Amino acid sequence: MTKAEIYSKILEVSEKSYYRWKSKDHTILLDLIEKYFLDQELEEFLETEKIRKLELIKGFTADELEDLLFSRNSNSDEQLIDFVEHNIDLDKVKTFFSLRVEIKDFLYFFQKINEEKPDLKLENAKEFILYKIQNDFYNPTIFGIFKTAVKHHQKSLYQLIQDKYSNVEVYVLLKKNIKLK
Repeated sequence: MTKAEIYSKILEVSEKSYYRWKSKDHTILLDLIEKYFLDQELEEFLETEKIRKLELIKGFTADELEDLLFSRNSNSDEQLIDFVEHNIDLDKVKTFFSLRVEIKDFLYFFQKINEEKPDLKLENAKEFILYKIQNDFYNPTIFGIFKTAVKHHQKSLYQLIQDKYSNVEVYVLLKKNIKLK
């Protein structure tokens, strides 16, 4: 299903009306949905009236989820990392492909950062990656995925990581990326 088909079904409007919605000042709802839901999750909802990921966490408060995610129980961490490793959505990188970066190059970037900082902790992964993008972007050893690194690439990569990947996903990209190729 295309994005327009998905959204028109969710909004219960025609595809033409969806484009009108999107072009006018009705973007708050669309921005909310785009920011917090993958197209696959929306399709799942249209088919089953549920989103499995949200069903798993709906009984927990944000504090309880944070405790579960970042507890010092390594078994719990390993289960979470294993789950994310098997369910990570690398298609999010497609928004970044306009820069002519392939998934293998994207994963190589994480591999280089992992080699530089192999002891990086789960709870600091995303923050550290964003820091590296902001402060070391012109380092060809890490950011050699770009033939010529420019400010636009830096901003796009930063936005991709910040908006599309959770802390746990970033950790999996760092620590498990060889398995993801």
